[in-house]
Amino acid sequence: MASSTALVTAAVAGAAAGWGLRPAIARFAVPADQPWASACRGCGTPLSWRSGPALSPRGRCSCGARPGAPALVPEVLAALAFTALVAVLGIGPALWPALWLATCGTALAVVDALVHRLPDPLTATTAVGTAVLLAMLSLTSHTAAPLLRAAVGAVVLGALYLAMAIATPLGLGDAKLAPIIGAILAWYGWKVFVHGSAAAIFLVGLYAAVLLLVLRRGRRDDLSFGPFMIGGALLAIALDM
Repeated sequence: MASSTALVTAAVAGAAAGWGLRPAIARFAVPADQPWASACRGCGTPLSWRSGPALSPRGRCSCGARPGAPALVPEVLAALAFTALVAVLGIGPALWPALWLATCGTALAVVDALVHRLPDPLTATTAVGTAVLLAMLSLTSHTAAPLLRAAVGAVVLGALYLAMAIATPLGLGDAKLAPIIGAILAWYGWKVFVHGSAAAIFLVGLYAAVLLLVLRRGRRDDLSFGPFMIGGALLAIALDM
């Protein structure tokens, strides 16, 4: 059981990570037919690490425009994820892949929820970081079994989502994200892999049912799958470890 100090530190670190993701979210949260944003669309202020529009937790530029994430959303999401993962996994090697997924996943989930796309630059960064991190953990633990399991998980879940993308309206961005999710889930074990993969389907089905039955949204309304893939994976890690 993690100490209260560790949990508070995790919450603060998560909020800081979410705040640090704001420039990336502001840059990539644009419709598919538009180029990546480089400045606030309201006043033209550059979206950079030193820029108020990109880094304001209020989610607003001084001109009133909303570049990127709404107020406090990435900060709260990352803080909750970090705290839950530290509470379950403690501080150790098992924590780092989940924290990496929580960090990158926060940016990917927010962008997907806002504009229904998973930008290739964010997905590629997540994939490279995942590969390097899992390889380093394999070297330090002196066993290749988790890394081999991760490779198989990446292939299996990637193939499943690619087939779904071909046969259904599921986007190719989800198919590109799937191998990353599969690798991290399988690294933790096959039980986590199965539960995390199933959780994504269950959560998106539940959300779709709420839209259809409660909110009276149509079946053809856009549905972002990425947040459920990421959320389901983190939920499985937190509950199964």
